Amino acid sequence: MEPSRGLPTLTRTVETVYKGCMEGKQHRTPHPPWKIITTKQPLELLHIDLIGIVQTESIAEKKYVMVCVDDFTKFTWVESLREKSEAFKLFANLCKQIMTEKGMTIGRIVRVRSDHEKEFENQKFANFCESKGISHEFSAPKTPQQNGIVERKNRTLQEMARTMINAKELPHKLWAEAVNTTCTSQLRKFDSRSMEGIFVGNSRNGHAYRVFLKNANTITETVNVEVADQTEGPQVLDDEEEHVLLIREDGTVSTRMSTLTVMKEQQEKFHVHMKVHQKIQE
Repeated sequence: MEPSRGLPTLTRTVETVYKGCMEGKQHRTPHPPWKIITTKQPLELLHIDLIGIVQTESIAEKKYVMVCVDDFTKFTWVESLREKSEAFKLFANLCKQIMTEKGMTIGRIVRVRSDHEKEFENQKFANFCESKGISHEFSAPKTPQQNGIVERKNRTLQEMARTMINAKELPHKLWAEAVNTTCTSQLRKFDSRSMEGIFVGNSRNGHAYRVFLKNANTITETVNVEVADQTEGPQVLDDEEEHVLLIREDGTVSTRMSTLTVMKEQQEKFHVHMKVHQKIQE
């Protein structure tokens, strides 16, 4: 077919990638930090990694530390081990313990992410994950940024443990105890004991409060409630004002701007402390 008359002739320019330029100028692919949590519940994704080899053996002759971090809650478990080959046994025991303690209230472990080191990428690990219905994910080789949550936790644990030892001039062989103490103190220091939520009524089947958990988008029943209120007995308020309707355990009603707090029980899935804003009808 002949081209139409009067139209310009188009040419295609093919950009050539020169080998020398690529060898001299190529950079690593950037890994911008994630600003959102991609998981929706605890145990949906666990990050695992090893710290070590530590030059100084601990008192118990340990040389490595296995770190496991829950992606959703950032709860952390640490275990010391002498050889890398012990990683599978420690992880298997940890998984069984977590699923036994939390499986009924939170759910099972869904995914595990690690690097391609042999202590994690082996047949025993694969068989265990398959038997428990766990999907084992791997970060790309030489790309720790893809498992950055546990990598950052490793650095934090090491820096805090090193600071504790140097500040008190303790023997370096106490590093394992320092790491354990650091992990425990982090959980106790930064984990909130309560969160905010909304009181929606009383339980129909027992003596408990029904509270809407905003972060979890669900309603839970609990008796661990505290009300920060200075009002004595019920009051009548304007309909146009926004107030709190709170029912105390003795049956009296508090109608002052207050905060309903659901205290956190130890290692539960969701515990929230919430503000109640409802209008009192005459």
